[in-house]
Amino acid sequence: EARQQYHTSLEDIERINEIITPLVINQHQSLSHIYAYNKERLGVSISTLYRLVDNNKLIIKNIDLPRRIRYRKERKKRTEEEKRVSKHRINRTIEDFEAFSKKHKSASVYEFDTVIGERSGDHKVLLTILLRKSNFMFIFLLNRKTSKRVVDKFDSLYRKLGFADFKSLFYIGLTDNGSEMLDAEGLERGTEKNKKTHVFYCDPRASQQKGKLERNHEYIRLYIPQGKNFDHLDDLDIKKMVNHINSVARPQFGNKTPFQMLSRKEKKIISKLGYKEVDPDKVNLNPNLFHK
Repeated sequence: EARQQYHTSLEDIERINEIITPLVINQHQSLSHIYAYNKERLGVSISTLYRLVDNNKLIIKNIDLPRRIRYRKERKKRTEEEKRVSKHRINRTIEDFEAFSKKHKSASVYEFDTVIGERSGDHKVLLTILLRKSNFMFIFLLNRKTSKRVVDKFDSLYRKLGFADFKSLFYIGLTDNGSEMLDAEGLERGTEKNKKTHVFYCDPRASQQKGKLERNHEYIRLYIPQGKNFDHLDDLDIKKMVNHINSVARPQFGNKTPFQMLSRKEKKIISKLGYKEVDPDKVNLNPNLFHK
């Protein structure tokens, strides 16, 4: 025990194994999520828990843990080509986004993008929308990666939620310059007097400007590895995945989940779309979540 460099007995290690092994192996839960809901039962710090894994003291190994999020380094200097403003970006650049957000500090800011599976062929894609304040991520299945499909999904959400509730969740949006995102007017279309949302664009090849969403995409890859298509999934599968992803405890929020970070009003609005938080012990980040 003295050589272990931390005060963890063999009995403690056996007890820790019994707690975390099934949650990691069967449900692919992260150590941070397990620790958030089993701190008292584990009886060790999160750093000790990671050291036990690193030093091969537990049944699980580092290779069993969900892939750690990788942070993309920010581009230090943009070229003149990258600064060039295309037609769709007039009055919708990252600088315009920052100025508009500063002017509307209490408004909800969201990031949105699409995630592709298999590159070759005509396959389904995922539309992802992330609320910045809570890290709550919506995921929707689209039959094709086109601007019309993206606009249609925004219109569908608008009809389900109504003008006021839609605007409460999705007031200021930031996306990249993918071809499926270029119909800003279609995305913003609302009532005769008011837009339903305000869309802005990152600089070309600067997706780190919507880095929260980029990092959150790592959760999707735990279920569907890169290069695998989404054709076998349906809307119920996607909704189930959304519920589990948003029920994972996040260290940056003091181990609260995205569901728990929502305001009371946001929870009420989101319940209209049928989303429900999953019990901590039942959170599953394993691809077997989709087994029929």
